[in-house]
Amino acid sequence: MTTSTLRENILKALVGSSSQMPVNLTKLKSLLVPEAKLADLTSTLESMCQSRELQTCNGVRDGKAYVIYWVSGMMPPAWGPPRRDTAAVRKPATEPARKRKSV
Repeated sequence: MTTSTLRENILKALVGSSSQMPVNLTKLKSLLVPEAKLADLTSTLESMCQSRELQTCNGVRDGKAYVIYWVSGMMPPAWGPPRRDTAAVRKPATEPARKRKSV
């Protein structure tokens, strides 16, 4: 199974997921092709989280560890350079708003 096909299957399995409705790793494994190796799945999930396609959360509930995933909306990195349209940039005012009369 190639990585791109596995990536597409992961995105199909996570359709409709959000931070309020995440998908557990064990359920995600059962939704995908059963022949997919856990090592391939976790490495693909990690690369998708690094590229901000997915978000993840690890935790412990009732003494059991869990890992959940959801689609992030493919947001650009927060530290990227801002894209500005030159027409949208306002120039600073060089004159006061109200001129005083000189006496």
